[in-house]
Amino acid sequence: MSIKTYSKSVKKESKNKGSVNKKITGHESYSVPNYGGGYSLQSSPEDCLERFLILGTAGAKYHIGAAKANLTEENTKNIRSLIKSHSTLVLHKIKEVSVQKRAISNDPAIYALALCAAYPDKNVRSKALDLLPIVCRTGTHLFHFAELISGMRGWGRGLRTAIGDWYLTKDFDSLVYQTLKYRQRDGWSVKDLIILSHPKTNNKLKNSLFNYIVNGNETIYNDALFSPESKGAKQIVAFIEISKWKEDEKSKNQKSRLIDLILFSDLTHEMIPTWYKNEPEVQEALLQKMPLMATIRQINAMTASGLIAPFSKATKTIVDRITDSKIVSKAGIHPLQVLVASRVYNQGRGIKGQLTWKPDPKISAALEETFELAFKSAPATGKNFMISVDVSGSMAGQFQEFPIRYCEVAACIALTMVKREPNTYTMCFSNKLNVLNLTEKDTLKSATDKALRYNVGTTNAGLPIEYAINNKLDVDAFLHITDADFNSGKSPLTLTEEFRRKMNKPKTRLMSVGLVAQNYSTVGFAQESDPYSMDILGFDSSIPTIINKFCSDSNSAPVVEEEE
Repeated sequence: MSIKTYSKSVKKESKNKGSVNKKITGHESYSVPNYGGGYSLQSSPEDCLERFLILGTAGAKYHIGAAKANLTEENTKNIRSLIKSHSTLVLHKIKEVSVQKRAISNDPAIYALALCAAYPDKNVRSKALDLLPIVCRTGTHLFHFAELISGMRGWGRGLRTAIGDWYLTKDFDSLVYQTLKYRQRDGWSVKDLIILSHPKTNNKLKNSLFNYIVNGNETIYNDALFSPESKGAKQIVAFIEISKWKEDEKSKNQKSRLIDLILFSDLTHEMIPTWYKNEPEVQEALLQKMPLMATIRQINAMTASGLIAPFSKATKTIVDRITDSKIVSKAGIHPLQVLVASRVYNQGRGIKGQLTWKPDPKISAALEETFELAFKSAPATGKNFMISVDVSGSMAGQFQEFPIRYCEVAACIALTMVKREPNTYTMCFSNKLNVLNLTEKDTLKSATDKALRYNVGTTNAGLPIEYAINNKLDVDAFLHITDADFNSGKSPLTLTEEFRRKMNKPKTRLMSVGLVAQNYSTVGFAQESDPYSMDILGFDSSIPTIINKFCSDSNSAPVVEEEE
């Protein structure tokens, strides 16, 4: 049966037993209404927690209306309920997702940690605050936490001590780096938190630094001069000098001095005067020891200034850095961050502001490679995969407040699997079924263009599996990438069960990557009784590893090991 002919039969097929317009046959007890007007399968509280930690609830889809508030409220209730019954599990999961950098943003983990730190039980609060330096690893994270926690509880001794310890437990070099690089955010500043927490130490340099931050006392300048071997001492000396400069004093000699200070003390982009940030000579000095994510963030500005150009040394440096698998792995950058960076870079203009540039093809190609490297590595399984992307109307919304649609994100996840697995067949579904035809030669842009071509209609997620049944395709694993707002046709789970019987393949896997943090999914509670069906809880950087372990002949369920 051709795809075209098959799509015409959808209306008739949707009336059959197991339709998602009503509770799903065989799974009625945990069939729940979804935002699409149909039924999906309820997820366990633990899965809802993990999906929230990976996805958060920012940037709700346009068709849901007040869904962002609703989803945040739903997830907050679920987290508080789990804290009450399984606080250790909640804290462990927060730590795991945050430390392994599996999530798009660390903000959901910080939010969940704040809920634990504000919980009435003193023991839970204490254990949550013990995790503060582990989950809130940067000054920005700490400012986020301070803003959240201030709306949940008062600033008692335990909280103030935990904030103070966040600063005190860092060595001097790290302390200087954090306080100079991340000076303020969310209405909070380093000065605010130092005054609130009043950290006390016998370390002369730290005390001098705190005094400088709170009172502007520059005793730290002379103290630091006597510690020339300290990177932090070099940075604070350089920072105090340049903080006195004024824009109307800008000169060639001053720029030369700034470059010397950057190379001498490893100043970062955030530590230098704004009016020098777009100077190519200054950018080149900053680039020498710029971290990976900062490099990717600054690619646009470095291209606009002319630093990135054909045959330039900077271009080679950047390409080598962002395509180095060891550097990418160590940085723990999330694939979505690279995907968005690639999208913005290739369009030649920023999301905000007036900055424009002509994309360099070497950089564009390198970002494609970085996207692949950002996923945790896993060998190919050799299984036959039918990978299906949801392109229904609900997938047209903006994903997580980034300049990219849900269906485009889904297509890029699918492309990653196509490039890793030799035996794949890609399709896309709405109320019609189409061949997506992704190959290893596709780029991120060509993959998203293919998905956008079909981005309209209601959601019949069963179509790909029905097609496999009717055409007797030898599928080992079905992978759906979707928002799970099904509203027509049969349930993918019901059809997978049918496929297993008719094709005599009882171990055929059904996997679904859910892209929204709601309390339902494709598989839901059914995975407790079906060892060969599984929800992957969001845009997880470990997707290839999870799929590899789940599809392995020696494993029926995924085990994600925590990184050391």
